[in-house]
Amino acid sequence: MEKLLSIDDKIQLYILKSLLESEGIICFIKNEYPPAAGELPPISAMPELWVMDDSQYDKAMKLIHENSQPPQLSTSWKCPQCGEQLERQFTTCWHCGNNRV
Repeated sequence: MEKLLSIDDKIQLYILKSLLESEGIICFIKNEYPPAAGELPPISAMPELWVMDDSQYDKAMKLIHENSQPPQLSTSWKCPQCGEQLERQFTTCWHCGNNRV
């Protein structure tokens, strides 16, 4: 077993676990239910994602890295539905409500 990462965002942790399992990588979450604040420092009780088979560690880390990068946005985009030119920070067309592809 090898530790892949520690993260306090449980939703992101479950998403990554599901991604790895969909690729046939068996993993588990340690400290899934950390004890209430007390004697342990928060970093010691942070949820962790572990891979069971050490030989799958590199593949798992590659998948995590590929799926943890924010999408690169161009400087602007054109709505495919109405043709409106929009700035990069917008993910929905203000004119027609169409989502950015």
